[in-house]
Amino acid sequence: MRAPLPTLLLSLVVFCLPACQSCPQAALALVERPDFSSAEKCAKSFFAALANDAAQAEYTCFARELKRNYGATFDAYLINRPHLDEQLGSTRKYAFRLEVMSKENSADGKVLIWWGYNKRRIIGTVCVAQHFFSVGSQEGEYGALLDFAPRNFIDAQGNRLIIDLSDPIIRSLPDHEKLSSFTIGSEWKIADFVEPPQS
Repeated sequence: MRAPLPTLLLSLVVFCLPACQSCPQAALALVERPDFSSAEKCAKSFFAALANDAAQAEYTCFARELKRNYGATFDAYLINRPHLDEQLGSTRKYAFRLEVMSKENSADGKVLIWWGYNKRRIIGTVCVAQHFFSVGSQEGEYGALLDFAPRNFIDAQGNRLIIDLSDPIIRSLPDHEKLSSFTIGSEWKIADFVEPPQS
């Protein structure tokens, strides 16, 4: 069953995770440099941001479909966030202590991870691989999300690597001589939150 983020995270209050004087250094490090290399690390980065009251870092952990639930913009997420703060109170700082209870892979490539404490499921994160490309230049960085994995755009012919991308953002790129970097890849993001089944 799907529930809104504030309602789900309120459940952290009910289970009263043990207190700590300050967030661990590992949590602070994930706020500064979130890790999107796996579904588990992405969710852990979100919990670290939540524990450190870092709204921007929380938002960077969301996939585009979850961002749409908040109006697709960081400003819209900030508008919804005070309600979440009101419900969570001081419990927010314990989110980083949640542990993985189990993991489920779905046919559509999503991963559901159940998080909990003391063998009790508290919240589920549905994570999805999000594909992207970015191009850097002296004038800034340009990029966009891709609908398919990078392998669909890359071909090797002899000793040449061919990248065949078609995206409206490419029209806004500066002269190719000013380009300094190109990245194509995938990263895991949170697409949804789910409630644990009632026992």
